[in-house]
Amino acid sequence: MALRGGSFFADKQPSFSCDGRFLLVCTGCTVSVLSVATGLRVAELQGHTDRVTSIVVVKGLEEAKSVLTHAWTSSWDKTIRLWNFTTATQITVIDVGYKVVSMVREQHETLSSLYTTVIRKTEFRGYTGRVLLLHIASQKTVEGHLAKVCFLRSLFCFAKFSTFQTSLPRVLVASRKGSFVGMADSAKVWVWKVPAPSVGYCSEVQATVLHPWQPLTVMAFDPTETLVAAADRRGLITVWKNVGERTFYSSDYRRGKSDSGRADANDDAESRTTYHWHHKEVACLSFTADGSYLLSGGREAVFVMWHLETGNQRFLPRLGTPFRYITSAPDPSVFVLSMADNSLRFLNIGSMRMDRVIFGIKPYVTCPDTLEWLNVTKVALHHVHGTVAVPTANLIVQFYDVLLDKHANQVCQILKYNTVVTHVAFSVDASVMVTVDLRVAEAGVGGGSFLKFWTKSSEHIPYTLHTSVDSPHGGEVLALAYHPSKNIAVTCSRANDFKLWVQTKNESKDTHNWRCSATGSYKQKRMHAAAFSHDGTLLAVAAEELITLWNPLSNTLVCVLSIPGAFHEVVGMLSFVPKCPYLISASFGKQPQLTVWNLSTLSVWWSYQVEVEGITVDPNGGHFAVLASSHTKRYHKGGAEVKRNGTAQVCLFKPESPLPTSVWNFKDGIGGALLFLPPTEEVNKAINASSSESKLLILNKHREYVIFDPYSESNPKPASKIAANAAIEDGKLISFSIYLSLTLEPSFTALDTFNAMYLTTNTSKPIAQHDQLSKITSTQPWGDLLNAPSHVLPSLTDIGQQILESFLQKKAQ
Repeated sequence: MALRGGSFFADKQPSFSCDGRFLLVCTGCTVSVLSVATGLRVAELQGHTDRVTSIVVVKGLEEAKSVLTHAWTSSWDKTIRLWNFTTATQITVIDVGYKVVSMVREQHETLSSLYTTVIRKTEFRGYTGRVLLLHIASQKTVEGHLAKVCFLRSLFCFAKFSTFQTSLPRVLVASRKGSFVGMADSAKVWVWKVPAPSVGYCSEVQATVLHPWQPLTVMAFDPTETLVAAADRRGLITVWKNVGERTFYSSDYRRGKSDSGRADANDDAESRTTYHWHHKEVACLSFTADGSYLLSGGREAVFVMWHLETGNQRFLPRLGTPFRYITSAPDPSVFVLSMADNSLRFLNIGSMRMDRVIFGIKPYVTCPDTLEWLNVTKVALHHVHGTVAVPTANLIVQFYDVLLDKHANQVCQILKYNTVVTHVAFSVDASVMVTVDLRVAEAGVGGGSFLKFWTKSSEHIPYTLHTSVDSPHGGEVLALAYHPSKNIAVTCSRANDFKLWVQTKNESKDTHNWRCSATGSYKQKRMHAAAFSHDGTLLAVAAEELITLWNPLSNTLVCVLSIPGAFHEVVGMLSFVPKCPYLISASFGKQPQLTVWNLSTLSVWWSYQVEVEGITVDPNGGHFAVLASSHTKRYHKGGAEVKRNGTAQVCLFKPESPLPTSVWNFKDGIGGALLFLPPTEEVNKAINASSSESKLLILNKHREYVIFDPYSESNPKPASKIAANAAIEDGKLISFSIYLSLTLEPSFTALDTFNAMYLTTNTSKPIAQHDQLSKITSTQPWGDLLNAPSHVLPSLTDIGQQILESFLQKKAQ
């Protein structure tokens, strides 16, 4: 059985139930129903086969209590579904035929129509989109479309009806009373008046257009439907009053009203007012229940509450992360803030305080383009408590319980501008935590790294700061590793050196201090990675394209390993395999390479040309797993351009054999992470396993994960949310040709033969080398066979018998 969990709460806007007891959140291919009181998941709506894009809770009459537990969901799987979210049962499925980006519905008593933004693929023009009107009763879209969305800016669109063209797919917004539907385009605001249920053509839907001064990001309707607000990328908020008087209403309604003093000659609005405080892009807008206040959240992580009549503001600053959405609750004083750090924060606007916070797994640290070569720690195992540690932005290390799928704790520091946690490591008993903070330089000024040592304090306060070292090296710290049995840590830097840090005891004060005990370098090469052997007697440090082996206790150089032909590559990952003499390395560059070294012979055992996203080693020994990315190529006049398609493969290897024992597809695996979990009683119970072997954790970029037994003969596929992201195919070797070519000569005939033989193998067990050789000799001449690097050729004892037999003539019967 596979245990799945995790989600990215802030990717799409959530929705409250009618009574305010539940919050429905898009979580990958499913919808999670969260309890507002406890923040725990009480139900999950499973049925969509691709990512859910929007949720609309049905708001019926008070008498129709059965309708109050229904909700519509849309997805990229081209369907719209109706659910009873209290029982987690599916009621209706409507096949739209296109991928649905956004959906809203009118709130009239007839409950007849849905508005959707869909994407469709045209044969010669790429992808385009439409804003459609869908009748629920007939489950058919109304002929025509309300607006056209074109991804190609050079594409000139023709419309049969009075339609509009936008440049990007936008989120639809509905007013609370259900009379209007709107969409903020990059340069315009579209407002449609909800038609009667009997409308048969989209051309019959009345619409008006508002023209702001700058490209827009978001819009909102006030509860009274008299105001329309929109915000742009500069932080300017524009509010129009009485929109659509000339378009939507008759002349009798407008009699006695003058057009003088209107907002704009082209805008159908009575007046226009601007508000400006945000200095960055405004991400979300919302009105209070009485329409007196406008709420806004921007990229600068400040919540602003505007009084519309006076223009006065109230602020809630230093939230630490940009806004994504502001959602109103049935309680008029409560709003949910969806934040970019994957958290849902319940804000009481009366007291301007957070009532509660629901945390998901926080996003990875994203480094600027100038530091894109930095290999940050994505996830680390907290050995004692079974939780994982995730270094994040804003100087936070999050501890997440992957078995219970909930936030466990976090270590927060005083917020410093433009500073993130890039590396984290633990001692074997988790009593010490070491972190590296990176301050990104601006215009070449103000950058640097900070090395910090933390000690375990209590359950409620996981770690307290013990020692802080400012600028431990002359440049940024690129790698961090902790000794498996001693209190020794190693850091590598951009300043062409590494340092060993040891904990010493101060006898006079009976305290422990951390100090630098040794430093080392090799030919002024930049140090990119480091790893200790399982017994702690050997330290491997990557010096650009070389691997240096050191004695960590005496700080003496033992040996230097060089990858054949890798003159422009950089070794960025190192891992020792316990209980065997193998070292795993991954290099980056024009020809990235995964290499397995045999330390008993100090030579390359085998290698693949592949771009590696992550490596994890089974602490019980004998296996290691690799997250390898695949690419698709597109061509243009300037030559070939490599485009990453997001798909990756997880390969499980024994270090002595180049043939993987298992391979799994991993959609959205680019940017993911791997981690072996110890086979504790809690882990086995969570996945209904009883084996004593380690379990594998796979985490994708959408903060979704799956835990399973990689050694089981019958690995079940994960459930719906992960099924589209980490499809497990046990015992089957999928297309392995993308990285079954060695770094030196990727076009050798012998290697192609090995490749074809691996692809036609349906068993997960390695083929005997003698059988492999027999198949090769039957089709290939010896000259082509021996034209390959020595470390991939069969041994002389195996090849000798075949050579002798080839010279001997068989006796005729």
